[in-house]
Amino acid sequence: MPTKVKSKNFLAIIYVIKHVIREKGISLYRNKKQKKRLPKRGKQKKMNIMEKRLNEISTLQYQIRRYQATGNGTMCQALNAKLQKLLKK
Repeated sequence: MPTKVKSKNFLAIIYVIKHVIREKGISLYRNKKQKKRLPKRGKQKKMNIMEKRLNEISTLQYQIRRYQATGNGTMCQALNAKLQKLLKK
């Protein structure tokens, strides 16, 4: 029975070592090329653009409601045109 316990501990240690090595980016194989990961900056940049676009859409919707309440139809139509252009993108 003690051999099973030792083998389980050994497997657990190997498992931990593999994952630590993988997290640190250390390669055990010299000839193996590591995959290049895409930079996170591109994803972050895309999220910032989407947040700005959503913010702009919400401000346009607010302005449209305000101009409708005051009865300014021409400005309301102009803002609706801008909003439709943003929604198409």
